[in-house]
Amino acid sequence: MQVNWRFQPEGLNRTRMTITQTFNVRHPIPGIGAVLERWVFAPKLSDIARRVIRSFKTLCEGDRS
Repeated sequence: MQVNWRFQPEGLNRTRMTITQTFNVRHPIPGIGAVLERWVFAPKLSDIARRVIRSFKTLCEGDRS
């Protein structure tokens, strides 16, 4: 798996953070790797990335109330 973190400034005190994940599941039966990537691993990795971004934002910005 390869992961790319990108930070883009978006004005005063704002930054857009994007995580891009590229992975390739290999399986001895043709086509099974692609099915596993799309329906099993991708949703789980997307959920993990979303939680990482949310935590990163909270830690960087702190409580603004």
